[in-house]
Amino acid sequence: MRQEIRSGYLDVLTKSELQETMGHSVDGIVRDYLRGVDYLQFSGVANGGNTFTIPNSSESGYTWSVKLISAQLSAAGELSIYPASSTNVAPIATVPTYTNGTNYEAVAKWSSNQAVFKDGRQFTLYSSAADILNYLLIVEQVPTEMQGKL
Repeated sequence: MRQEIRSGYLDVLTKSELQETMGHSVDGIVRDYLRGVDYLQFSGVANGGNTFTIPNSSESGYTWSVKLISAQLSAAGELSIYPASSTNVAPIATVPTYTNGTNYEAVAKWSSNQAVFKDGRQFTLYSSAADILNYLLIVEQVPTEMQGKL
């Protein structure tokens, strides 16, 4: 829409033109922000012992922001989670089990970027009081060069 002023004309967007322009800009910003981000879930049956290393599923060149690690145990106790393929390092979490019917479940959660790992890090689960029956791992993954998007 063209508006006349003293020294000439001023082009002004109509309401519908403004809404269309803003909508496309916001969609593009959101698309660019999320491009490269994958939310991955890994689960499986553990070995039934008191120590279990989650199989390495990440590819080299990617960074993970861990969101959740949980496990079902054979009895009440605590679950410790180690950021390695052994228990020879300090744990990143130790959580109690909760009774859910006949199941004993332990859940560790992290908010953004509290547990960030690169290039194929493994996690080891340990419980001194019970056997580990199964596990679930949920991560947010980006290529390492896009780590700022986590």
